Amino acid sequence: HGIYVVDLDGVRSGRPQFDLLQEISRGQEMWVDAGPRNADQVMDVIVAGATRAVVSTRTLGGLDEIPAILQITGDFALELPIREGEVVFRRPRNQARDPRSAVEESFAGGVPAVLLEVSDRTVDWAFVRSITERGAVYVNGSFGPEAEGALRSAGARGGVFTPRDVL
Repeated sequence: HGIYVVDLDGVRSGRPQFDLLQEISRGQEMWVDAGPRNADQVMDVIVAGATRAVVSTRTLGGLDEIPAILQITGDFALELPIREGEVVFRRPRNQARDPRSAVEESFAGGVPAVLLEVSDRTVDWAFVRSITERGAVYVNGSFGPEAEGALRSAGARGGVFTPRDVL
């Protein structure tokens, strides 16, 4: 278990809060989505203390950026945001919009882990099950810890749970 941090300033503006990330990362596993747009920014997220940088197609130029990231680090997960059955890309031209094709292209290109971000109300667990044999798949959706059984049954390595209760 670890924490998943989204640096909204980093995602929106491309200016991650590295000092804050360093402070909260001490002594724990932490995945960070700070909106990296290229390989150098991915490495900056790792240096700031992330165990794994989350690289989203929403902020990355395209899947053709992956080889440059792999030359620097393997400590990242490629987030594929899925909206209305299609993967969202910052630059949608010449990209595999079909989730299955995007997952297959990602793993074939050496991506170490894929994080499916599902905004639709329900997760297609059959789809998740069908892609987990290709590599490490994690799921981020609007569900809580009660979905742990579904994650395991689908063969996912883990999930990002949304807290529903104020602590």
